[in-house]
Amino acid sequence: MGKSKIKLLLAVILVGLICLKVRQKVSVEADSHPKSLEVTNTTNAMPVFEPAKRSNAENVLSTLPPEAPPAMQSFRHWAIAYVAAKPADKPTLEAEGLRLAEAHTQEIAILIRRDPQQAIAMAVPMVLRQKLPLRIISALEERPRLRGNYEVYGNAPIEGQEPKMEPYTRTITSKEGKRWNAHVFGKRQWQRTTSDVSINGVAVGREMAVSDSPVRVLEVGELPQGDGREIVEACPISGIETEVEKSPDGSLAAVTVETPAFETPERVIYVCSGGHITQIAEQYLSDEEKAHWEQLGTELNAGTGSGPAHAPISGTIPSGWTTGNRTFLYIRACFPDSPVDPQNEQECYDMFKTANDYIVQTSYGRCYLTYAFPPLVVLPYPLEWYNRYNTDVGGGDYLIQNHAIQIAKTMGYNNGSYNMWAVRWSGGPGSYGGSASVGAAGMRMK
Repeated sequence: MGKSKIKLLLAVILVGLICLKVRQKVSVEADSHPKSLEVTNTTNAMPVFEPAKRSNAENVLSTLPPEAPPAMQSFRHWAIAYVAAKPADKPTLEAEGLRLAEAHTQEIAILIRRDPQQAIAMAVPMVLRQKLPLRIISALEERPRLRGNYEVYGNAPIEGQEPKMEPYTRTITSKEGKRWNAHVFGKRQWQRTTSDVSINGVAVGREMAVSDSPVRVLEVGELPQGDGREIVEACPISGIETEVEKSPDGSLAAVTVETPAFETPERVIYVCSGGHITQIAEQYLSDEEKAHWEQLGTELNAGTGSGPAHAPISGTIPSGWTTGNRTFLYIRACFPDSPVDPQNEQECYDMFKTANDYIVQTSYGRCYLTYAFPPLVVLPYPLEWYNRYNTDVGGGDYLIQNHAIQIAKTMGYNNGSYNMWAVRWSGGPGSYGGSASVGAAGMRMK
């Protein structure tokens, strides 16, 4: 068995087992642009659409940093003018608004990759967005609000392609299976893979700028959208109730300074003081992290004695995750049009014995592996099908992984019964040699 594959296996095991802290990768593109926004050639010549007059409220709505690209300024000003226009005049404004909305969204798409925090800050405010026609809204950035899985992968490069490899990649997957590439800042930079989390942010296509808070503070003047969610009028901190005005049809009155509120995928919650929202958000993060470890069969304990509990996303690793017997399921897969085993069973045993010897030695006997190798899995679709899926939809490697897991289950090998698991295949989607979930069980190897 080649040393390169043994090193690769150790790399992906250690990422998942030891849960290395992650740092946000600063891309070459980010390095080549200052934090102040540059104006692209496509928008540089665009005239700024200036409304004739604006009220104080409109001035607040149209406020953007001075460095905001003209495309963003133009759309914001157009939107203010549209809201103030007479109903009979609005249809004639929509064609121009659609063009400006598309240009604005292009700038947001650039920001999502370069500076996700700025992308969220410069998105069209909800209080303004709610007053625009559906045709315009559909051309703007999306505002996802969902519960799903936040997945962080540590990647090992294919030999010889080290400079091209992104060390960490992140994704968001909704309960319905929709996936985005996640671009993060703040607390999310340090968060490991965590399941069933509250997510909000800004998205264009498959790219999402993810807020570092699990809750979104509603803007003053914003109309809370019930959407069948629970409306909580009692502050979770003080218990003080907020008198919330409702229309006969049950819709909620606009948020005011006196009625601060925030939302999650399941609830709209009013608080007696806006300052309580940060405290509540921290508790949500802590609860999500604790629930994640419990799902993996490991408790995340609080501090001992008079010390405080571990802070959420603090880097704490439960000792039960890195000691004792770690069971490992290693699934090999091939494509029906190329039914070649990427690694025969004897090579698997040799590789895992070497990896286990290393882990036993470096943990002073406190951690060891036991492992299982199902028969070779033949995937349901040919190689080109997965490549095309990866191009058209994204996540072709994720689909290969899931198909292999489902077929292995029919053979009696349930990945949920193991502490760790990996899927190995050759060729197709995935520009890495190995990719391991940071703080969870899954790995992919090529």
